Amino acid sequence: MPTYRSLVHQVSPVCNLITLVSISRHLLINFPAMAPNAEFMPLHNICEWLNALHVYTDEARNGKTRALEAHHYCSHVRKNLRQCLIYDSGRQDARLIGVEYMVPKQVYEKLDAEEQKLWHSHEFEVVSGMLAVQKLGDQLHDKWEELET
Repeated sequence: MPTYRSLVHQVSPVCNLITLVSISRHLLINFPAMAPNAEFMPLHNICEWLNALHVYTDEARNGKTRALEAHHYCSHVRKNLRQCLIYDSGRQDARLIGVEYMVPKQVYEKLDAEEQKLWHSHEFEVVSGMLAVQKLGDQLHDKWEELET
C-alpha cells in the first residue's frame, strides 16, 4: 500500500496577521476546492453508468456461486482509459466499494505479464448480459458520445 505524506505548516505564535491573511488568500485562490461551497469538480466528469453483477470467479471455479451488484460511475481519463467509482447500489446511501480502471483489449495486451495479472476482462459480463449501460440524461449522453468518438 502506498505511503501518503502531507505537508503541515506550523505557524509560530509571533506570526503576524498579515502573513496569515496572505496565506489564506493564496490557498483560496490557488486551491479553490478548499474554499467553502466548493463544487465536487472531479465528479462532474462522470458520464457513464454501468450496472453489473460481479461474480467471485475463484469461488465459481470451485462450484460456489456468489455475486455482488456493482454500480460503476465512470469518467474518461483519456481516450483509452476509464476510471470508475463502484458502489453497492444506485441509491443515495450507496457505499463506495471499489475503484476500477478500464482499458481496451489492445491496451491490455501490451501490458507485461505481471501487470496483466492485476487486470480482468469484462467480456463474460457483457456477453452474458450481466453488465448493462444505464440510460443517461441528454447532457451526459452527449459528453459520453464525444469521448467515445
